[in-house]
Order: sequence, then structure tokens, then C-alpha cells
Amino acid sequence: MTAAAAASMRHRAEVEQGSAVSGTIGDGRLEAIPDRISSKIKITDDCWIWLGTLNHRGYGVVGISGRMRLAHRVIYSCLVGEIPHEHHLHHRETCPHNCVNPEHVTPLTRREHARLHPDNARKNWERLRSLTHCKRGHEFTPKNTRIRNGNRSCRTCQREMTRISQP
Repeated sequence: MTAAAAASMRHRAEVEQGSAVSGTIGDGRLEAIPDRISSKIKITDDCWIWLGTLNHRGYGVVGISGRMRLAHRVIYSCLVGEIPHEHHLHHRETCPHNCVNPEHVTPLTRREHARLHPDNARKNWERLRSLTHCKRGHEFTPKNTRIRNGNRSCRTCQREMTRISQP
């Protein structure tokens, strides 16, 4: 058994709770999906629409082992296999964010994904650069700002988080 297959089996075991359903996807065999997940999918002519909880960006989310995970990533892992390390799943342009059909997503690196959406990346960069304060209201000054890998962070917030997390 390959390492990817073993990781996929471990992941499936983690998400599996309750009985499963099976069917077909394309020419291949649809592996088991737990009832608590499959019951939240509405299969239309083209997309598999997630009817469960959505996050602030419109992507489906599901609780797995006490953590919220993106539904399309969980279903892709169950049906296709392990998602390559440091890859995002890119939805087809015609699909809504809450589509969880694994045939409608493609694993891409962050850079490849940004190249497909240059306007979004530029707008986000411009929006972040225009911020004068962190989300907790501390001003971004040279003394209070830490820049790492091109990303700004607030030193005051970092100090507070360190103080809170230490016993």
C-alpha cells in the first residue's frame, strides 16, 4: 500500500461516523461517505450542493474530530484521495463555492491559484496594505509592526497572545 493510500484510509477512518452510502461517480466507484455528511449534499444535474453549514465565504464546513473542515476538501479526500501538501482545491469557474463535487475541483498551489485570479489577489493585497490598524484596533506603526514573508502583524497582539498562552 502506498503512503498516499494509507493516509487516505486514515483520513476516511477519522471522518467516518455512522453507516455509509455508496454509488458511482463518473466511471469510478464512489467510496463510502458517512451518512452525516452525505445527508447534507443535494445532487443536482451538475453540482453537488452542500446544504450544511457555510463559512463566511460561502464554502461548506463540517465538524471532524472537534475541528471545522472545508466540506469539499473532506469529500475530495474520501473519494479521490489525499490532497497534495500545500495545495488548495480550485473550484471550476461555473461552480458555486458550496459545490462539493470532487470532479469540479482541481488541486493547485497557492501561486497557481493566484495566477487564475490576479484581480482578487491584487484587490486583497491593496486592501490589506491600506489598513492602518490591526483587527483589535492597534495602529500599524514601524515600532508596532512585524513584517514576515511580506505579511504584517501587530506586535502588541502577539505579546498579548504569548502572555495569555503561557501558564
